[in-house]
Amino acid sequence: MNNSQKLSYQNLLDSIPVPIFYKGTDGKYLGMNKAFEDFFGASRENLIGKGVYDITDKEYADVYFKKDKELFGNPGVQIYETQVKNNQGNIHEVVFNKATFFDETGKVAGLVGTILDVTEKVNSEKEISEKQRKLETLMSNLPGMVYQCLNDPDWTMLFVSNGCVDLTGYSAEKLINNNYVSYGSIIHHDDQTKIWEKVQESIKRNNNFVSTYRILTKEGDIRWVWEQGVKVGKNENGIDVLEGYITDITEAKKYYDELQTTKAFVDDAPDAIYWTRENGAFAFVNKTAAQMLGYHVDELSQMSIFDIDKELNDEAFEKIWNNVDIRNSITIERKHQKKDGSFIPVEISVRKINFAGEDLHGSFVRDLTERKKAEKEKEILNAKLNQSSKLEAIGRMAGGIAHDFNNMLSVILSYSEMGLLKSNRTDQFHEYFEEIGKAAHKSAEITDQLLNFAREKPISPKILNLNESVKDMKKMLSKVVGKNIELNCELSSNLWPVKIDPSQISQILTNLCVNARDAIKNKGTVEIKTSNEYLDEEFCISESECYLGEYVALSVKDNGMGMSKETQKKIFEPFFTTKKEGNGTGIGLATLYGIAKQNGGFINVQSKLGVGTTFEVYLPRYKGEKTVSDEETTSILKGNGETILLIDDDTSILAISNKVLKKLNYKVVPRLSASEAIQTAIEYKENNKDIDLLITDVVMPEMNGKELFHQMQKVYPEIKTLFISGYSESNIQEEKNKSSNIFFLQKPFDIKSIGNKLKEIL
Repeated sequence: MNNSQKLSYQNLLDSIPVPIFYKGTDGKYLGMNKAFEDFFGASRENLIGKGVYDITDKEYADVYFKKDKELFGNPGVQIYETQVKNNQGNIHEVVFNKATFFDETGKVAGLVGTILDVTEKVNSEKEISEKQRKLETLMSNLPGMVYQCLNDPDWTMLFVSNGCVDLTGYSAEKLINNNYVSYGSIIHHDDQTKIWEKVQESIKRNNNFVSTYRILTKEGDIRWVWEQGVKVGKNENGIDVLEGYITDITEAKKYYDELQTTKAFVDDAPDAIYWTRENGAFAFVNKTAAQMLGYHVDELSQMSIFDIDKELNDEAFEKIWNNVDIRNSITIERKHQKKDGSFIPVEISVRKINFAGEDLHGSFVRDLTERKKAEKEKEILNAKLNQSSKLEAIGRMAGGIAHDFNNMLSVILSYSEMGLLKSNRTDQFHEYFEEIGKAAHKSAEITDQLLNFAREKPISPKILNLNESVKDMKKMLSKVVGKNIELNCELSSNLWPVKIDPSQISQILTNLCVNARDAIKNKGTVEIKTSNEYLDEEFCISESECYLGEYVALSVKDNGMGMSKETQKKIFEPFFTTKKEGNGTGIGLATLYGIAKQNGGFINVQSKLGVGTTFEVYLPRYKGEKTVSDEETTSILKGNGETILLIDDDTSILAISNKVLKKLNYKVVPRLSASEAIQTAIEYKENNKDIDLLITDVVMPEMNGKELFHQMQKVYPEIKTLFISGYSESNIQEEKNKSSNIFFLQKPFDIKSIGNKLKEIL
């Protein structure tokens, strides 16, 4: 080959962009192209005639020398990957592609080779491999499983990470392609439809889907899982392919549910709850606190204790804070301002707490508005009770004496009448019996005076319409108030009846009109009004002697000077008067108080200085039938052999009562005690015998009459009962309001009175 041919050959090699070289069998370079020079970073003059150990480091030269030796020993083609370090010190990943060439005799003359630089490819593969390694490491350490699946009812898994074993109990091999079980089949039956619909809706909207549902593990346990996924494409059959992540949230769900339950309990707690920071800012408030103060929870949460406690300053707050730190908990009372500007009294129980590493004060705050109101009402009730006790204490002894005296008078009157019935007028004993009776009646008048003082005076109640009573007395009352005072009446239509002694109504109206007249200095107005009223629990809270029910109200109103609060507290006390000496006794209103109470009612007073006073007398509505009064009968009415169970602990009263009732043609079963009466009733009931009436005293040592009545109702639920007593009817008024089978007769009474009463009942 001449020089021209060599130059042409070299030009040809230099035009090839791939590094090319050729060596002799001694391993020394015979030539190379320009691409090789550029790749290695050296000129051919510095390379030709040199071996690999002359141009590179030994660790690389050893590889090249060994490979060359292998190729010369086994001529042909050799391809392998290795590294090349050029003169600039850069290391390249390369692929050597070598082949031997021969001389004219067929003997190996050397080798020719090319170098393919694959550095970028190798680096890329390494990067991909590292990413793959990291991804596999990440997936293997995730508390759950990564998946790729088809969007079909089985959620056919195409890939799942190894976390599937811990999550479901099934290996990846058993889940992929539904080899053993489909993922869709381990979703809880009640959740399958919900999950399917949710995923389809998300795919339709091109959104990620997030779901929480239950699965059934291989071991049969129910677990809550959280899943997030997305559609990534379609498979060759056009089915959507999904990728996502599923993790076990069973414990988290349990804690979340418990937290929600606790939060709901705290939010709906009956007391407000504040968590306060050391600077007074709220760290937490519950819903009750917001409702109590009229704020939204988010609004109140941004506030501080100073915004609602206007009397609290930095010094006072610091003192409270330090006190809690020392004692761990305290209870205080404060006033908190609501959003509308009003204030409420509160009781605050404060404890030291630590939340998320921060020291806080947790406060339970209770609205004291109702408690304070109740305490005020209790104070009012106690005051009224004290006032009532004063009135009753004075008359208690007199009433007790009158009661015992009336018991004896009943015996005397009954025996005197029995004597009169058994004797002729010509008989001298007849006159004796008459005188005994007269003396007994006069003695009864003495007890009347005692009972009047004690407000336990025996009365003769009648069924009245108060409108008629007011109309009958208006002319007289006009004279009582005088010409300078105008008397007006406002009478309600369809007024309910009441049962009261007419003389007592006269006493009430006269006394109140006289007081109204005295309260008006010159000209003025007095107004009498009647009305039907239903008194509920709220009204009765402020009236200690009021019972729930229907009442007729009689009020007398004036526009006189009025009374102070202090005066109003004393007006029903005996002998208290604001009138000048000689103009009043001080027992008028005390007597009216007794009359109202005696008839099961009460008096309410409203007064203001310079405005006037209104007295309201409440009497219970009468619901019974109108009966024939004693005055309308002239003869003694007898019975028809009805059975009466008679109880009295006084032998003399029991004996004469037994005789009188037998005289009136009744079958009498007398008993000295309540226990004997109850036993008798039980025996009668067992033998199918009727007891038509129970007659009993109100006050007895073993069991009082009211208790006996309730015990007898257990044996004879509809038994009629007549209470006889030296005390007034007010002692059984509450029972009478509850039952139409209760009646009353005041001692002392004569034969005609009890005969007519029994006829009325039976």
